[in-house]
Amino acid sequence: MKTIYTDILHANANQRFQLAEEELIKGTEGNAYATCMNCKIAMRQYLTAYLIDHGIDPGEYQTIHLLLEKCKKIDHGFDNLDMSAIDCRYERLNEDYCTDSTHLSDCVDTVRSIKLQVSR
Repeated sequence: MKTIYTDILHANANQRFQLAEEELIKGTEGNAYATCMNCKIAMRQYLTAYLIDHGIDPGEYQTIHLLLEKCKKIDHGFDNLDMSAIDCRYERLNEDYCTDSTHLSDCVDTVRSIKLQVSR
């Protein structure tokens, strides 16, 4: 059930995804934070919109992993998404984002995969 709200979520997610790609191309450490945060926001918005479009209340303040678990109950295609790229903050204490360009590229690829999955 598409709504104006989910249309806005999709549009915002698309914008965040585009910004993440642009920041990744710039490649400076200051842009690493922007790339990472834009990826995470885009992921959350795509997944939230998908759930709402399918009549599921995503709940407030859900993690990306919890949103994904709800999406998997609707479509097992979500089972095939590799979400390991967003677990980078647990690799280094006191860091909420990555600065490694390869890892950031993986995050952008993860957003691309989510975008494709929610579009099906």
